Amino acid sequence: METELIKFVAAIFVITNPLGAVPLFLSLTKEYTSKERRRAAWLASITVVIVLSANILFGELILRFFAISIPAFQVGGGIIILLLAISMLQARQSPTREGLGATSTMLGINPRCHAFPSSGTACGVRHRAIGRLWTCSRLRVAGPR
Repeated sequence: METELIKFVAAIFVITNPLGAVPLFLSLTKEYTSKERRRAAWLASITVVIVLSANILFGELILRFFAISIPAFQVGGGIIILLLAISMLQARQSPTREGLGATSTMLGINPRCHAFPSSGTACGVRHRAIGRLWTCSRLRVAGPR
């Protein structure tokens, strides 16, 4: 149980890549004031929580609605990760986004998963991790006083 929890937290951290997003965030918000940057960081964090929570709660229903099996989705996610890796090796920007990997991970963690007794555990871990990442990004954006 504890090992699966560590794997889950590590997978979300690696897939969402908050440390790699800091330079991108700073370059996109270079003309923002400190207050606007904090607001943008807050909105981005809330958006991540909402999207990942929706995926964990409704992902399997959405896949069933479109008649996509979990193994087919896993193959598709693997192809996306392969394309990302190839584009990284060629030092080109990829049109795919890391968010797709996070989405597929969250769809994989659902109430029928035996690693967690309930989806609430996974949601709680994810929300705590995102909260910590938001706090770190807020401290980084605000800078030393």
